[in-house]
Amino acid sequence: MDFLQELIDYGMCNMIDDRLADFLADDKEYDELERKVDELEKKYMHLGLSEDVKEAVDEYVTGIEDLKSYMYEQSYFLGIRDTIALLARLGLIKKGDIPK
Repeated sequence: MDFLQELIDYGMCNMIDDRLADFLADDKEYDELERKVDELEKKYMHLGLSEDVKEAVDEYVTGIEDLKSYMYEQSYFLGIRDTIALLARLGLIKKGDIPK
């Protein structure tokens, strides 16, 4: 495993989840978007669509969500890798700095 990957893997996933939850806890824009999604879900559920159509729509929306989620996650980790690479080039972190 390369040096950058070691740094990224060192506790990053839990840190991201915890920091994101804290960050979004008081985010008014996130709250508004979440409220809007709740309203859209209620509207969708009352359209009178057959179960087959609902299932197809749900699969489509889930596919889009999965794709976007993957893209955002990869973008985040790419930014982390670039930051770590910059810090390493500046001599601010070294391979021996990673706790075992």
